[in-house]
Amino acid sequence: MAEPVLLISSDSFLGAGLEAVARGRVQVARLDPARRPAVWPAEPAATVILDVTARQRQAFHLWVRRHHAGPLVVVLKPGERRPVLAPDPDLVVVARPFRLVDLVTILEHPPAPEDPATPWPTAASPHPDPPRPGRRVVVPVLVGLLVLLVLAAALVGASLNLHG
Repeated sequence: MAEPVLLISSDSFLGAGLEAVARGRVQVARLDPARRPAVWPAEPAATVILDVTARQRQAFHLWVRRHHAGPLVVVLKPGERRPVLAPDPDLVVVARPFRLVDLVTILEHPPAPEDPATPWPTAASPHPDPPRPGRRVVVPVLVGLLVLLVLAAALVGASLNLHG
C-alpha cells in the first residue's frame, strides 16, 4: 500500500517528482499554501511535507500540529537555517537541494527522533555540519578566473606572433 503524503507547497513539481521517483510507493495529496481548508484534508496516517517560506512556516507548523500529530517533514530553501520550532519528536528537517529518492526513503522509513542537542543533522545530509554556501560561490569564480587567464595568455601569445 502506498504511503499517504500531504504536501503543503507551492512547488508544483515536488509532488509529481515524488510520485514519479516512488513509483506507487507514496500517494501525494497536494495543498496550496494559499488555501487552508476548514476541514483537515489528510488521513491520520499521512506524513505531512511542509514546503513553505520561512515567514509562513511558524503559522503553518502550528496549523498542521493542531490537526495532525503524525510525521512532519519541513523543507528548507537553499542556505536557510534550521527553524526554531517547538520540540517535536515526529519532525524531520531536510534542506534543499536534496535527492527525491532520499525524501521518498524518509517518507517510507522515518528516521528516529532527533536529539535536540545535536546541531541540525538532516535526513538529506548525514553529517551534522550545515552546508557552507560560500563553497558554491568560490568554485565557479575560480573557474571563471582560470578561463580569463587562459584567454589573456592566448591574446598575449597571438600578439607576440603578429609582432615577431
